Amino acid sequence: MAKYTYNTILKEDYPLKYEAVKAEALNLYPLEIGKALKSIGINDCTSGVRAASVSQKLWVLHFVRTSYSTLRYCVATISNLFYPKGISVGFTGPDGSGKTTVIDQIRKRLQAVYPSILLLHHRPALMGNLGEVAHFAGIKKGVDRQFDKPHRGKKRGKLSSILRLAYYSTDYVCGYFIKVHPFLFKRSIIIFDRYYTDIICDSRRSSIYLSHKFLYWFGLLFIPQLRHNILLTADSQTILERKQELDKEGIDAINHKIDYLVTKKGYYKVMNEGTPQEAVEKILQIIFEEQHKMNIKRL
Repeated sequence: MAKYTYNTILKEDYPLKYEAVKAEALNLYPLEIGKALKSIGINDCTSGVRAASVSQKLWVLHFVRTSYSTLRYCVATISNLFYPKGISVGFTGPDGSGKTTVIDQIRKRLQAVYPSILLLHHRPALMGNLGEVAHFAGIKKGVDRQFDKPHRGKKRGKLSSILRLAYYSTDYVCGYFIKVHPFLFKRSIIIFDRYYTDIICDSRRSSIYLSHKFLYWFGLLFIPQLRHNILLTADSQTILERKQELDKEGIDAINHKIDYLVTKKGYYKVMNEGTPQEAVEKILQIIFEEQHKMNIKRL
């Protein structure tokens, strides 16, 4: 029955070798075949007479399906331009929280599946360090290059902090779409060892002394967001035993801001009190679970 109906609809000659099957189908299922053909405009199932409307209906159906598929393809392509399918992860936390070790282990684990992984520090770095740029422009005489002491700077006023925020925000925005976005478009992984989140948490490192709540909302409005923001930290005493970069007061201040951020969407706090492997397992679980939720939502 299916073979006969199919050939009738497509105006194809019924194969001679199936004449016996055709006769049997017409004999056993005359009503079913009649209903199937009548529903698309064929009234006589035995004579092979086709209504002119059948071809027209089939053409319209084909046109609708092709148009729908083309539209879906265009929408998906445009969506992919603005919402690339790569994975972006940022790590923030006080010095001594174990970021470098954890990031190195995560890279090794992910490279088994994603051979293309890009590691960036702080910013996309499309624009140079503000001090270097000021020195090159003749505004500043000397440049402090004691990079081994990131918290050496003095506290700055609000105007200076706002100007620095404006400069580095430009780098985040422009650098993201020029350097980061094309990489994510290839479905690769980008890992930031500190991102804009570090400006929110660590004022002394960035020399931007503004309210962490203001910096969060400013970043939410103007700074390209990473998909996963890992807030890696530990108890202040644990951090002091690992590294003496900050005092207890400084560590507690950063942890306080981390506790504020963890209440926001896309931020995940991971306590690195045990071995680096334990922290790596927690972080990878977060990344893959969130990616799975996102993929299900897309489907």
